[in-house]
Amino acid sequence: MAISKRIDKLSNWTSLVTREMNGEFFHSIKPADYVTILAVTQDGKIPLVKQYRMAAEQITLEFPGGLVDEDPEKSALQELEEEVGFTTRKLIFLGEFLPDSGRLDNKMWIYFTDQAEPVENWHPEEGLERVLVDKTQLKDMVLSGQFNHALHLGVIGIASINGLFDL
Repeated sequence: MAISKRIDKLSNWTSLVTREMNGEFFHSIKPADYVTILAVTQDGKIPLVKQYRMAAEQITLEFPGGLVDEDPEKSALQELEEEVGFTTRKLIFLGEFLPDSGRLDNKMWIYFTDQAEPVENWHPEEGLERVLVDKTQLKDMVLSGQFNHALHLGVIGIASINGLFDL
């Protein structure tokens, strides 16, 4: 069973992958790998990012995250600081998710901290708004569909399974 593969770069963020196996073609999209971090401050607040997402054509609420530069852990810390103005000395790696194994050819690296501390003189990135919620508010947002990023719901699940976070 021979598989051939061709990658066509579409932009700096994504490529089209074509695989051929036994004369049949399979396509997937290869976005860059990315990280996300579920952070909790010492006073129990959870920082979320509110932003307009072009693909969804709507404003979303998400955990901080972004593309992996070289090292996923460093990228997670960088995104936590840039997007919501927090840092931490305790970062727990929760694993790698395959965002959509049937269509996407990338990974999401997942982190958790319950010791997020504010960064002095932080200024939000243009187009991003930091929203701080407590667990009850986050639960209400999940149940109402306001917080509906499927992979980030999975982050809550894996943090819960590991005994680190509960709603």
